[in-house]
Amino acid sequence: MFVIIYFAAIGVLSTDGCYIAEPTGRAAEFSIRVARNKVVEAGLCAVIPCAFTYPHSLVQDPYKRVWFKGDPLNPTVEIPYSEPGEIALQPNERSCSIVINDLVEGENDGEYGFKLEWGAHQTYIFPERVRVSVTALSKKPSLHIPRLMVGQPVTLSCEAPGRCSGATPDITWELNGLPQRATPGNIMTSTGEVTYFSEMLFIPKAKHHNTSVTCRVLFKGNVTTEITRTLTVNYRPRILSSSGCAVQQGITTCICISEGVPLPVIDWNMPEAKTGKNSVMMAESSHTMIKSTIILPSSNTPITKAVCVSKNAVGVRMMTMETDKQ
Repeated sequence: MFVIIYFAAIGVLSTDGCYIAEPTGRAAEFSIRVARNKVVEAGLCAVIPCAFTYPHSLVQDPYKRVWFKGDPLNPTVEIPYSEPGEIALQPNERSCSIVINDLVEGENDGEYGFKLEWGAHQTYIFPERVRVSVTALSKKPSLHIPRLMVGQPVTLSCEAPGRCSGATPDITWELNGLPQRATPGNIMTSTGEVTYFSEMLFIPKAKHHNTSVTCRVLFKGNVTTEITRTLTVNYRPRILSSSGCAVQQGITTCICISEGVPLPVIDWNMPEAKTGKNSVMMAESSHTMIKSTIILPSSNTPITKAVCVSKNAVGVRMMTMETDKQ
């Protein structure tokens, strides 16, 4: 919430620490509209919207807008004004908004004030103070992973939290704990906000399914945040060489083992077989693998081959299995 404070100017501070008396009254009023408290996370920035008015009869152009921390006469830090455009101004107001970048816990916490400087070393210090509290960084990077298909190159992108124009963060990648090459970049808006990101070219393989990718962001002051995601790599089914058919004592048993992502389904094409109530079909599966078994009793019609058809949303595989007569 913003508060508006009117303060009757009873004097202006000169360089020797003395106040120069000025007439009071509405024409001599200063006012400031600013939040009293600002809670921000380490590594990011504090955007403090602010607007002020001043008596034109007293303050001469050009004047200088300065934010300070601590004692206004002996500040621990002074921050020159830079217009971030974060507040809607009334016709008689001027902006005093400020952005404090690269925040560090214990270093940037404290009270900040605003003052005007003009003329022959004249200064007006606004009485309002803004309390800035820096907390631990909890925000995570934004990680974008498109649909992954085996053998098809894609670009993974990671965006650092915050829209601050301070020091460029270091963004790194890991795939299963191993460092990866990437290309950094940034986008700046017309209001001065900056989005930092990194892109990694990736060619998925079947072995990458269920592996992890990590994006880690290091801000100034050794402030880090990271995000880890598990990869889902889609690939068409493949039928393992351990699949096949065998005939023992007139009973034909065919086994088809297939893997793929998404998990495939298996159908059998056995035109010579007469499946019925004495036939047995079983299936068992894991996350990426399915095993289908069909058992056919003896018949007068010999079964010479069986076709296993494995399919998922990506594609279809077929294997023709010859039976061994015994």
